[in-house]
Amino acid sequence: MATQIATALKTKLAPEEKARLDTRPTNNSQAYVLYLNGVGREVAGNRSSEDLTAAEQLYMQAAALDPGFGLAWAQASILNTEVGSSGEDPARRAKARAQAEEALRVSPNLGEAHAALGLCLRDERNYDVALKELERALASSSNNAEIYYYIAQVYRRQGRWREAVASFQRARSLDPLNDNTAFPAGNNYLFMRDWPAAAASFNRALEISPGRVLPRVGLAYLEVFRNGDPAAGSRTLQGIPAGKDPSGLVSSGRWDMAMLERNYATADKILTETALEEFPQAGDVPKAFYRGRVALARADIESAQRYFAAARPAMEKRVRDAPDNAQRHAELALLYAYMQRKEAAVREARRAVEIEPESQNAFHGAAWAANLALVSALIGEHDQAITLVERLLTTPGAVGSRVDAVSNITLADLRLRWEWDSLRSSPRFQKILAGPEPKTVY
Repeated sequence: MATQIATALKTKLAPEEKARLDTRPTNNSQAYVLYLNGVGREVAGNRSSEDLTAAEQLYMQAAALDPGFGLAWAQASILNTEVGSSGEDPARRAKARAQAEEALRVSPNLGEAHAALGLCLRDERNYDVALKELERALASSSNNAEIYYYIAQVYRRQGRWREAVASFQRARSLDPLNDNTAFPAGNNYLFMRDWPAAAASFNRALEISPGRVLPRVGLAYLEVFRNGDPAAGSRTLQGIPAGKDPSGLVSSGRWDMAMLERNYATADKILTETALEEFPQAGDVPKAFYRGRVALARADIESAQRYFAAARPAMEKRVRDAPDNAQRHAELALLYAYMQRKEAAVREARRAVEIEPESQNAFHGAAWAANLALVSALIGEHDQAITLVERLLTTPGAVGSRVDAVSNITLADLRLRWEWDSLRSSPRFQKILAGPEPKTVY
């Protein structure tokens, strides 16, 4: 079919393109149908954990029918890397590495196989080698937009933000109707505090897929970051149809907007109405952790400490289960800070920074430094908190796209969140709040 289209368009194919068209990914039609169904499950809806798990099962069923089906192995690897990275799941990441190596073994020249290995190397923080693998992937798949997207992810971990933007733009130019590149491009602008460009990308993603939830959540948070208006953010989230709440994403966002408005009765009501006992989109922390934060914001210290004590065993276990997971250390640091367990809070916050320092991962490292700033403010280390805030206000990556990213460093967050209230009597902090948002340097 591709050859017929090229002929009808009077397009001359390069030799490598002809060779690619002449190479079938598999001779087993049933395996190919399973593979296509897997791709369909991945791109459908909001890429929920259920959809991604089902997609991986379809890829592996295809590989079972044809063990030499390198494309199925590669796609399963890429999917497992994505899930393993977002949830910091070592088992998923180990599986992804094994699948990438199998894809290369059976199809050594397959671009997607090199891309799969490149992503594994990215998560192993071997960025230079990861880029070499991704460049090898481009050599045989030069029009694959997602490879440019993967390259952009590596660039921003290296602190090469301008090159990351260029790579995202290349991905979007190659596949302009792909919301799976439009939305991440918007997030990338968000990390750089380029609010207009982020809004344009999120709106473009919605033009492509009007029913998708993630871009609407991004636009809701832009109402806060850009305009300091959580009420407008709440209205944006209220426009999402009832029942569209993948992994508690919308509920978590609505709760956070209520907290930003300091509407604690509404925040409590949202927690009561949701059936979730953990919030996957906000790090799988227990609901008790959220209830404790509402109580503490209301100055109900006794209730807050009771809720925090209830959340503590699960959050400590998550750290023990994945001791090299910076995100889990950062979350536990916040819990200890809310409990005023000062030494433990600093230890956990610094551990997150040590695991992924900015010198090794400019993207994630800034987020853990921001978490240390908030922990410092909560436990009374005001000078350290303000010194970090002053630097991080110009640092890309210190503002994230997760719902309830309580340690985001934007002027709006600093002005609105109750967690920063202890700094408000400081002349240094007052000067920060009175000024315009500094230009992010990249």
